[in-house]
Amino acid sequence: MQTKPKPYRCNVCGWKGMAEPTPPLNDACCPQCGTWMLPETWMGTWGLALLLVSLTAAIVLFVAFFRLI
Repeated sequence: MQTKPKPYRCNVCGWKGMAEPTPPLNDACCPQCGTWMLPETWMGTWGLALLLVSLTAAIVLFVAFFRLI
């Protein structure tokens, strides 16, 4: 059964990219050094971008609210 590739990062050699997970742990073998890697979490992948977008939206709403007063 084929699974969709997931984002991985190797802690040994620093390789980052998409790889197909192997069940049951969703781990994958690093193509450069052969170390078994666990997939990156959604927050680990998008955490900073999500924080910046939400902070920008909060500032815009804050300014818009006080301009109405």
